[in-house]
Amino acid sequence: MAKKKPAWLSILPGNLDPSRFTLDQLRNVKAAHAFLTERIEGPPGFAEYMRAYRFLLFFGIACVAENKYPALTRCWTSGATRRVFPRR
Repeated sequence: MAKKKPAWLSILPGNLDPSRFTLDQLRNVKAAHAFLTERIEGPPGFAEYMRAYRFLLFFGIACVAENKYPALTRCWTSGATRRVFPRR
């Protein structure tokens, strides 16, 4: 019987081997997966909208961190998004 790997390993960047990451990085990936897939209570349709918002938020954060879309990164670093996403 083949051992099945945990679902959260599937969201590792670049499908890299887990041994290439630190323990803290793996914990963060596991926490992010739990946040994205947790059960959301509420009226019909609310869970889908909230899950979509979370995925888009994580995608945006990843794009800024990787400087994937320079225009988005400029908006983030210049403070243009501060009204929508306040920082502490």
